[in-house]
Amino acid sequence: ELVAIEAAHRFVIPDDYRAFLLRVGDGGAGPDYGLVPLGNAVAEVGTGEFRPESLEDDDSAWDGRIEIGDHGCAIYSSLVVRGVAYGSLWCGRESLEQTHPSFADWYRAWAERKLRRLDATKHIEALRIGMTTRDVEQATDSRWAAREVGARTLLEEATGIIPAQLELDPAGRVAKVLPAKFL
Repeated sequence: ELVAIEAAHRFVIPDDYRAFLLRVGDGGAGPDYGLVPLGNAVAEVGTGEFRPESLEDDDSAWDGRIEIGDHGCAIYSSLVVRGVAYGSLWCGRESLEQTHPSFADWYRAWAERKLRRLDATKHIEALRIGMTTRDVEQATDSRWAAREVGARTLLEEATGIIPAQLELDPAGRVAKVLPAKFL
């Protein structure tokens, strides 16, 4: 099936992405809304080569890439399959920036972030109603920042590693512990 897609769209899948497709699967878990199945990802590949230096001036410069990661709001991570940036990952919607030199680096970075976050769930058990921000920071050994959301004040861990938000009462104490989804 991979050979048929490559032949139909005139590109060669980079080795690391090919190995992933064959050994792990097509689509599924990945950044934000996950990996786009290859059959859908090739929709925007076009016939030319990806030319990042010409993206603002030439619509055909966007060719030569497949959108493999869906971040929502029409923002995608694209794997270059034709052109001088072959094998690298670029992200954006109206403009693109290179984010990783290869699929393997991009996917590994995402997986490692998720594993750190999974490991950090142990800190949620230490969070209690009535704690102050200082209590929370001492219990989790991490910095937390407050932000206003409508009439509520939420406390969030600064790095985003601990998957929880804390709703504060008017006195600045934890009123609710809101665990976040893992993926």
